[in-house]
Amino acid sequence: MAAAGGHCDGGGMAGMATADLHDDCEACLDMANASERLDAAGAHRQTVRLKNGVMLVYTADSPAHVSAVQAAIASRNEHLAHYVAVGDKVRLCNGCKAIRGAIASGKLNREVVNIQGGVLTLLTSSDPAIVTKIHEMTDQKVAARLKS
Repeated sequence: MAAAGGHCDGGGMAGMATADLHDDCEACLDMANASERLDAAGAHRQTVRLKNGVMLVYTADSPAHVSAVQAAIASRNEHLAHYVAVGDKVRLCNGCKAIRGAIASGKLNREVVNIQGGVLTLLTSSDPAIVTKIHEMTDQKVAARLKS
């Protein structure tokens, strides 16, 4: 699904499902696939705003579904690491390129931790501009999910 007006805020690279996906961006398409896998596992999503970023919490109600949620996020994390490693050899929209650059430069940290009920993903930065961008992205995603 293409973004309205071609706008993407980097949600495909940051790891948050968005309605603003680009079908010519590998990170956006991968996020859509991961989101579908999470939906199929009955995952619950929660976004917790931190002073230096956000914590994304993905949980499930049964052990089998917890394993599926953890597998979906692990696969997603591997793909993101690949996109950062290959640089311009991957097709990304402008928003995802900016996020990839922030990760590659060390200005944006992304940490994934398995927990008993699912997975935590931490997106943090010591750069106030990056923190503002993270907060803006997640605020938009939460508002979009609440409307649907």
